[in-house]
Amino acid sequence: MALFVHWDAVIKLEQIRDTGKTVHGTVSNLKDFYKVLSSHGDSEHMITKKLYERLKKLYPKRERRIGGNAGNAAVALAELDIPCVISCPLRPKGLMQTLARFGIRVVNRGKDVMPVKVAKDDPEIEHLVFECGQNRKIFVWDPFAQRLMLDQDFWESVRNTN
Repeated sequence: MALFVHWDAVIKLEQIRDTGKTVHGTVSNLKDFYKVLSSHGDSEHMITKKLYERLKKLYPKRERRIGGNAGNAAVALAELDIPCVISCPLRPKGLMQTLARFGIRVVNRGKDVMPVKVAKDDPEIEHLVFECGQNRKIFVWDPFAQRLMLDQDFWESVRNTN
């Protein structure tokens, strides 16, 4: 399964007042962050590394979940006892341990293996997901996903499939 897998760090908020304002482009400061957060509806926004680090300190209470299209689909398939192999260009230890608990596998040197066997000291990047009522805002600083970094082992195995 291609696309991405990463951590979602969910932050639940009690109430936010809708200001009706929005921000376009990369969000780089708290003022613009709060404008986006208070706007109506769901959205996803790129943020700077500096703002990412600041938000992690301001909102230390986060619930970590497997995220990303590939991660979410792989977990759903695993819960139905359907085997799944995913593309994982980054292999941080915590994420690899969680994937392994679901029986999800990754490709390493042409073989499907348990993720914990190929875990690395890669960064444990979190996509910050703010939920308030029915609204969901996602703030992302993830240079690997932005560059569409791909898992070469995974793609080689796809290319060699008959």
